[in-house]
Amino acid sequence: MKDYLLLFRDQAFQASFTLYKRLLPGSFIATILIGLILLIVVTPLTLLTMGYGATEFITYQQDMMTLQKTVLENQQDFDAISEAYTAQFSNMQTAFILPMFLIVLFVYSWACNFYLTLSNNEIRTGSTKVFSALRASFSSKIFKIAGFFVLYTLIQISVTLIFGLIFFLLSSVSSILAVLVGFIGFFVLLAFLLRFTIAIPAIVHGDMGVVQAISFSLSRVTWKRGGMLLLMGILSIIVLILFAVILGSVLSSSDATELSIGSFIGQQITSLIISILFVTYFIAAMSTLYFRYSDDSTEDETEHLIEL
Repeated sequence: MKDYLLLFRDQAFQASFTLYKRLLPGSFIATILIGLILLIVVTPLTLLTMGYGATEFITYQQDMMTLQKTVLENQQDFDAISEAYTAQFSNMQTAFILPMFLIVLFVYSWACNFYLTLSNNEIRTGSTKVFSALRASFSSKIFKIAGFFVLYTLIQISVTLIFGLIFFLLSSVSSILAVLVGFIGFFVLLAFLLRFTIAIPAIVHGDMGVVQAISFSLSRVTWKRGGMLLLMGILSIIVLILFAVILGSVLSSSDATELSIGSFIGQQITSLIISILFVTYFIAAMSTLYFRYSDDSTEDETEHLIEL
């Protein structure tokens, strides 16, 4: 752990890349396992909520592609767009919404714990054993992460409503001022939300409670660091989009309006590759940020024992 901590604090990018390479094999297996859970549990429930059969995934995908095509073809016709959305979502089964939300919240909280436990084991013990991390991932930290997600969502909604209210009040005074403040404020809002970036790593790596983790993240990720994370995030999204477009054009069929078995398989392969590469990147980056600003000692405890 000492070597990692020294790298995290002196050469963060190199440390993050080193951790990224070490995590990739384990992350590949973890992503497969998580994907299977999503396919077996979350996908059927989502389809049932949307009014489809539990196995009608291709039909659902085809309908969503048709909806997207309709929206693109009628960009100026809001009535047509509204009718298309109404027709698509008119069969939603509201009774499934709450169970789906709770299950999705639990699964994604567990997935975060799984990935970060894998990273934590590598940093602290040099172990990338997936099934060891899998066993350790089923812990009370899942509920802490779920609690954070709920609280963070409420914070997002609150600050967005406040931002919208400020924009509305300014628009009644000066439209130019409202646009200017709105443009700048949008990025300020994103920078603020990014200040919560290391709250989940603090729960997993630092074994903190939800409120303590949020306080830790806000104290370590300052406004300046939040702005830097925003710039890095924008660059990462651009790279992700370019990579997805290139890979998708290679693996998908030429007719984007028809979802064949071949194109469906191509989409799933594309999604899997992107998930493995970029989820591992974000996990390595979040772990790096946490340990870079944590209070963990870089001194080797075994050296003190020898001296004593």
